[in-house]
This record gives sequence, C-alpha cells and structure tokens, in this order.
Amino acid sequence: MITPGEMEEIEEHISETAFAQFTKYQDQTTVAITKRRTCFVYKDQYFMYDEFLSGRPGLTVLEIEIASQKSTVLLPPFVTVLEDVTFDREYSSRAIAEIT
Repeated sequence: MITPGEMEEIEEHISETAFAQFTKYQDQTTVAITKRRTCFVYKDQYFMYDEFLSGRPGLTVLEIEIASQKSTVLLPPFVTVLEDVTFDREYSSRAIAEIT
C-alpha cells in the first residue's frame, strides 16, 4: 500500500510449471479463486468487471484503475453500484478465497 486507498500492483505472466509450483504453498484454509474478467474503457477510464466462479460464486465486483485518488470517476450509465467496497476487507482476495 502506498497510501490508504492506493496500491501498486506488479503483474507478470508465469509459466504453467511455475503456477503448479506456487500452488504447493497454497494455504489450506483457502481455495483458488476463479473469475471471469471483462475489461472495458469508458470515458478514458479503464474498468475491470470480475464475476467470481469460485471463492464466492455469484459475486461481481467492478474495479477501476485511476491515476490518483483525486481523479474524478465517471461510471458508465449501464452500471448500477450496490455498494462501495473499496475499503472493505471482506472483499479482499484473501477473504474471498477463505473456506467458510
């Protein structure tokens, strides 16, 4: 975390072999999260719409990548927000993956 609400993510592609190696260290109180991600751009903003297929099947989350917290977010008219979960730990990847 850089500051509250700001995260720096470093993403990289890994091989199937590396993935298999990493899963050996998976916490046994969690499941692998499977989701369908749809990405789109609206008004020069990059959105990621995730539909969870495992972890919490049926959960959908919309994420936006913004330049700074001072950026104005313009939601598309076809999106209905039920709840802002930005700071809710129950929607972290860890919490979604936990076996209940």
